[in-house]
Amino acid sequence: MFVLFAPPDPALHALALDTEPVRVLLPDDHPLAAIEPLALSALAEADWILFPRDLNPHFHDLLIAACDRAGFSPRVVAEVSPRQNAVARVAAGEGVTFLSAGLAHLAMPGTVHRALAPPAPEIPFYRVTAAGRRAVPEAILDALAG
Repeated sequence: MFVLFAPPDPALHALALDTEPVRVLLPDDHPLAAIEPLALSALAEADWILFPRDLNPHFHDLLIAACDRAGFSPRVVAEVSPRQNAVARVAAGEGVTFLSAGLAHLAMPGTVHRALAPPAPEIPFYRVTAAGRRAVPEAILDALAG
């Protein structure tokens, strides 16, 4: 099974595979829309459209922690799901949102998808198996690495 974030269950073994950068989606007429990469701290005064924390607490906390490291607490004006709703609200000029690089295809006219300057948050991807069970893909990755 492939998941975002390592599960904290000792009965499971998580193998880190890759990470994906988190980016930001802005209205195309936003004063910072032409800047890339964009410092997250530059968005300290922005209105933010996020997803409800209970949908993905680990990811939500990662994003809030990134804002905290950038020196601000996001002013959340809406919590919406699915992500397409957040994208539509950004296109309507209601605020900005986080959008991973892998979801760039959701961007629509009226929005710009911008990279964040380091240190940008990243989404970790893992392959999870039962602890003690050696998965064939893991063995192949070990052989290649070794």
